[in-house]
Amino acid sequence: MDSSWHKITMNFITTIKRLGKRFWIPLATALIVGLIYGLPYIAFIVQLGHNYHGIPMMLTGDEETYIARIHDIVDGHGLLGSPVLWEYKNQLPTMPPTGEWLYALPVLLFGFSVIDVLIASRFILPAVLTILVYWWTLTFFDDRTVTKRLLAAGTSFVVLLGYDFVDVAHIASLMQGRSLPTAFLIWARPVNPILGAIALFSMLIALNVLVRQKKKSKAPLIVGSCALAFMFGSYFFSWGMAVTVLLSLIGLLILTKQRSLAIRITKMLMLGVVLAAPYWYMLIRLMQSQSYSQGAGSSGFFMTHDFIFNKFSFFSALLMLGVVVVQYLHGGKERIRAPRVLFTIACIMASLIVFDQQIVTGRVVWPFHFVQYTIPILMTMIVILITQLINMMRSQRVRQLFISCFIFIISAVSLTYAVYVQARVYESWVPYTAAQQQFAALFSWIDMHTYPDCVVLVREGDDGTINGLLPGFTHCNVYTSNYRVFNIPDPLTRFEHNYMVLLRLQGVTPAAAEDYMRSHERTARSLLGMNYQDYFDKQYFTDVPKRDFDAYFHLLSTSYATFYAQDFREELLKYRIDLIVAESPLDPMVAHTIKGLVPIGEIGGSSVYTIK
Repeated sequence: MDSSWHKITMNFITTIKRLGKRFWIPLATALIVGLIYGLPYIAFIVQLGHNYHGIPMMLTGDEETYIARIHDIVDGHGLLGSPVLWEYKNQLPTMPPTGEWLYALPVLLFGFSVIDVLIASRFILPAVLTILVYWWTLTFFDDRTVTKRLLAAGTSFVVLLGYDFVDVAHIASLMQGRSLPTAFLIWARPVNPILGAIALFSMLIALNVLVRQKKKSKAPLIVGSCALAFMFGSYFFSWGMAVTVLLSLIGLLILTKQRSLAIRITKMLMLGVVLAAPYWYMLIRLMQSQSYSQGAGSSGFFMTHDFIFNKFSFFSALLMLGVVVVQYLHGGKERIRAPRVLFTIACIMASLIVFDQQIVTGRVVWPFHFVQYTIPILMTMIVILITQLINMMRSQRVRQLFISCFIFIISAVSLTYAVYVQARVYESWVPYTAAQQQFAALFSWIDMHTYPDCVVLVREGDDGTINGLLPGFTHCNVYTSNYRVFNIPDPLTRFEHNYMVLLRLQGVTPAAAEDYMRSHERTARSLLGMNYQDYFDKQYFTDVPKRDFDAYFHLLSTSYATFYAQDFREELLKYRIDLIVAESPLDPMVAHTIKGLVPIGEIGGSSVYTIK
């Protein structure tokens, strides 16, 4: 018996050693990336010690919103009709909640907190994406030599740690000391784009395997279809990129008369569409509602035929063209027809098409978000294209020297940049996030003294910190919000009502309203804007008229005079309200206009009221 157990143990150790020897490069690469992404969050908790009260560093775009969406699922609203406004909880979602469910499941199944899952994801998800980029890079090579594996590791470092390198002006500004990084690396952002990238690269790996395999296997077809279906049900920009790559490759294969392979890839696409049937059903129902067209602009939808010039995609296309010409001169027409070369061309073609398909269709959904996926794909393609150029050198010693230097440079520069950004951002924002811990007492009190799905009206400064955090850190909703990726009937009526409520809470009189709106224009735009041009005060598309907010403020000030003359309590009660939270006590003149207002006291540095 002892001999049998000894044999099993030795076999297990031998297997682990063999796997470690074979996979140590991708595992080490993933470990490094995971630590660079995750350690700042742990360091913050350790640094604050007993002063940490559960509010983590949130230093990527829209983190508070994603936390609110995950928390809303945990609170029992699985479709995410509206994660912040109570009245629209039962509406169909304009942004599917598939990705958020992956974060919510550990909370629901094992009792972890949303924040604990979020912090763990900062280690795990970038590490998973690292391995996928590594694997995808390797699928472009016939051998698995140490050099190729190190090249794949270097590519992973560039994609995961050097994403910002494409913004030359930003990098130059950092190097010259004219600016500082203000956010953690992009793949630290929860839900999107990280989950979309994991699904996209999973599909690309399956697609490349399918393209290159000699014996037909259903495995890559099924894996690719499942990844595509996940993208359909989670994030438009990932599946938009994926479908464009597939269609580009199918078109190239048909042109080169490789119809059998084109049919197999078409099957992958069609199976992915079928597996995402629940998403299409929900989308069709959503598009039938009148409010869908009214609120589409808040999701980034525009009717335009404008041309968008993306410099990085254009540069990649030029590099690809040069490599194709060189390959044609060295290997002739057959070398260009190789599925591997066509796949490279399809990826770069897709990175151009996603920015300018609206020239033909006249419809676009905020194309500037496509860079989240064109950049990592093009970075990988550029590494592969440069490697192919180096491999055309005659001397093996020169080839090896150039490849080794190339790997060292891209890895060292990416690692150095990533550590600098994470450390600098962490150092800059510790005081701000430490100060946010004071709100934990308020959020805890709200959860203890209110029913689930209560509604809180927040009066604070233009930064909107409490209002932004509250849906993600309590079981309550807010009365006003600048988040609107959900389906609202007659949205402008609700937005204007909310804004005028806030004006009145601030003690703004009708005579001062227009001047107040102009002096706080950024806040007004975030609360009243109907599309991204409104929010950012910039005309992104020449054939889409820019809204005249000066004229709008004048009209709204007239409406505010009428609103101001009404009974404030009745206006507040047009929508559900359970509490009023103010970062400082309400002005007595304002409080007097709200009949039945009862002060509860100061909690967590904020004044809390209820209406009887």
